[in-house]
This record gives sequence, structure tokens and C-alpha cells, in this order.
Amino acid sequence: MTGLISAGVAVPATRIALADILRAWRNVPEQVVRRLGVGGRAVPGPDVDTITLAAEAAQRALTSRVDAVFLGTQTNPYATRSAAAIVADMLGLSPHVFVTDLQCADKSGTAALLSAIAWVSSGLGERALAIGADTLALHAAPGDPFEYTAGAGAAAFVVGAEDGAATVVRAASAATDTPDRYRLDGERHIRGTGSAMTATGVGLEQHVKLAFGRLGVAAEEVGHLAVSQPDAATPARIAKVLGVPGESTGAGLVADRIGDAGSASALLSLARVLDRAGSGDTVVLLSYGAGASSDAVLMRATGNAIGSGTDRELDRAISVDYPTAVRYERRYAGHERLTGTYE
Repeated sequence: MTGLISAGVAVPATRIALADILRAWRNVPEQVVRRLGVGGRAVPGPDVDTITLAAEAAQRALTSRVDAVFLGTQTNPYATRSAAAIVADMLGLSPHVFVTDLQCADKSGTAALLSAIAWVSSGLGERALAIGADTLALHAAPGDPFEYTAGAGAAAFVVGAEDGAATVVRAASAATDTPDRYRLDGERHIRGTGSAMTATGVGLEQHVKLAFGRLGVAAEEVGHLAVSQPDAATPARIAKVLGVPGESTGAGLVADRIGDAGSASALLSLARVLDRAGSGDTVVLLSYGAGASSDAVLMRATGNAIGSGTDRELDRAISVDYPTAVRYERRYAGHERLTGTYE
């Protein structure tokens, strides 16, 4: 038996309204921006990056010793240095703890969670820490439509050989070579191919359907759907594609207030769900990462709230204007200015 024991989240308090970005650029029709369902997105402050967010979320999740740390991110400030090792040291963990970084685009967070589940299920250790963290806002080019939703955040879960807040029942994945969004080696900005596939989200729909179909659960049985959220309209679209009840996405909605949290998105959604789910509720976690792949995890909630404090993080918003967001996110600084904090 493997379950999710505790959780912690971290989201930058500074936020910018999408209307302010639209006023600055006027590069997207207003109705298109409204359809995203995102009122504002998170803005990483000048002292915030993926590692600091991951450490903050992990510190809130830790309730006991862990044997391993799995950190999923696509925005590690370092090209080769282990972010997981830095986080473990910041947390004061034993130098004998197993650490590793995982990168699989926006599903890096669920890759970390599945690795932690496998670690515990195999008997390699009693408890493992899984973290998903990203600062997409630092990697959106000025004037790119991605700038409207690219946010930041982190979510961490302690996985153990006990029920906790939810018991893991089954997992499945799907992957194909699908070029949609990417960042080349040495480049700062994430970019899309500009293809019809990217614009219509065909890759996302295809992969979540493939992964969900392997879980062996009837669509109508799903009580809560926690999903990756490039925008706030996506959860309802995925629910419709899968045929699951539309109301199943309500508890896990996070993008409406913080935008796209990348590798943290699906895990933030899951944390919010497990703060609310009742005993016996069927919970499905679904992620999507460009490139492309999806993970699906079927869980049963125990009714013990995981106490992630997700709503508190979502609610503590401090509004900033566009010039301030540009300065905080070092938009016009070179890539080399994004690193150096830990050197």
C-alpha cells in the first residue's frame, strides 16, 4: 500500500492581471485572452527561482524523515547542477539521501511523483519526497502570447507506505514524438512550433485520452480530476474529451489565479483536491508535457485532508503593474543573469 502522506505548496505572492499585459502589447484579441479564464498570473520576485520555490513547498510538506528527493522541473537555473541536491541541503536532510532531477516538460512534476511512488512501492525506502516546480514566467519572451499565462509555482508531496490522504491504485502513461513547445540548449525562451497542433491542443487531448484509458476506471466514476492547466479553460475541455463529470474539475482549479505553473500545475491541482476530497472519492491525476507525454494516476481519497494550504497561497495576491513584472522577471537581461544565486 502506497499513499500520499502530506503536501506543501509555494506560489509567488506577486501577480499581474492579464489585462495589464494586453494593454502593454495589444498583440492578441481581447476575446481570446478572456477565453483563457485567467484573471492574473504569478510573477516570480527578484529573489525567486525554481529552487527557492521547490525548497519552500518541500519544507511545508515535510513531517518526517525521507529517504529520497525527486525534483521535477523544466526550468532548473543550472544546465547540469542538481537542483534536487541543493533543495535537500537547504532542507537540512541527511547527506545520504538519494536525490535526482527529472525533466519531462510540464509533466516533470508527475514524473517526480511516480518516481517517489515507485521508490516506496519497491521497498527501497519508507518515505520519499516528490516536488514539481517551475518558473515559466522567466522563460516567456516579451510580446509572445505565452507571456499571458506563463506563471510559477511549486508543490511537494511526501509519499509513504501507508494510506495518508489518498491511496495510489494504479498509474499509466502515454508518449509520442509530438513537436509542440520546446526550448533549445542555450536558449532562454520557451517557444512553440506555431503549428495547428499547438494552437488546437490536439497533442494534449490525444495523450491524456491514451493515458486515462489505461487506468481502467469508468469516466462517470471520477469524483475529482486534477490536471495540468496551461490555462483555466483546459480542465473543462479535458473533462469533456474524457467524458468525466464536468463538476469533477472544480476543486482542482488553480490556473484562474496564477496562470500556468508548468511542472507544478497538476500537483497544485492535486493538492487542492486532497484538501477537499471525501472518504472513498475517486481521484484522477492527469498531466501533459510538451514533446509529448502524459501521466495518469488513479487514487482513492481517505477523507483525511492533506492540509496543503493551497488556497492560502492562491489568495495571497499582491498586484504589480507590467513594468514591475518585467523588472522582476529580468525580461531584458541576458540568460547569464538568471543564474548565480548559489555560486
